[in-house]
Amino acid sequence: MGRPKRLGSVEDVIREDFTYKPDTGELFRKGKLVQTVSTKGYLVSNVQGKVLYGHRISWFLYHGSWPEHGLDHINRVKTDNRINNLRDVPQVTNLENTGLRKNNKSGYKHVSWDSTRGMWCLRKHSSKGYKFLGYFNCPTSAYIHLQEIEFIGETKK
Repeated sequence: MGRPKRLGSVEDVIREDFTYKPDTGELFRKGKLVQTVSTKGYLVSNVQGKVLYGHRISWFLYHGSWPEHGLDHINRVKTDNRINNLRDVPQVTNLENTGLRKNNKSGYKHVSWDSTRGMWCLRKHSSKGYKFLGYFNCPTSAYIHLQEIEFIGETKK
């Protein structure tokens, strides 16, 4: 027959069943360390029939509310849920905190080969989609151009 569902909100169950150590990132449910890892590499726990990410539960326990945006693991270690490694940021910011993709041919983020033009293309993701920043003869030139743009943007702040 299965277990009867508990009454109360997901938040109430989390407050009652879970404890969190913000300095180590350890999350416990009823005294046992949460160790289940999803296929995406994040710690997870089932709460009232919903699979919740451990970093979101940890954030909720520490701050008393859910994050406004998505959570980013600053050091990119998906199981490191120390509070100083989690930040509440929009998805576009979270996407900036990624390594090079496996199929990257340029060796640089935001630089890809445009086979129709036979040149390297520099594009950067923004909240409105991709922003085209130019074509270049070599990927290093494109990356240097990006660094110059970012430096100018930082000095204007």
